[in-house]
Amino acid sequence: MVVQLADAIADALQLAFDLPVYGERVRQGLETPCFLVVPVRISREHVRGGRYEQTHLFDVRYFDEAGDFDGAHDVADRLFDALEVVSLADGGKVRGSDMKYEIKEGVLLFSTMYRLLLYKEEEKTIMEDLQHER
Repeated sequence: MVVQLADAIADALQLAFDLPVYGERVRQGLETPCFLVVPVRISREHVRGGRYEQTHLFDVRYFDEAGDFDGAHDVADRLFDALEVVSLADGGKVRGSDMKYEIKEGVLLFSTMYRLLLYKEEEKTIMEDLQHER
């Protein structure tokens, strides 16, 4: 699910900004301006029965070669709208929450959380064959 969410975020960024979007593995050779999508923390909590809530915290980092603070604030304002609801490849939609940003060393760090409800089939113990003795 992490990959599907990261892809959905990348698609939303591409649609809103038309800039290069990189995954967490790219360390060198970034074309700026660009975005880097990084999953930060994933947790899962049992709700009831086979239901779970899985939470994904993502950082979206915006790199601008000029280190333009005013431009970074403008990008952050647009990110709130672009990442509010992202579309998964299967057609599902997920709403972002706890969105916030800060600018450190000329890089915009925008974080958002996505919560998913998952259902996991519980294994049912099936009765074995019954032997009847006479």
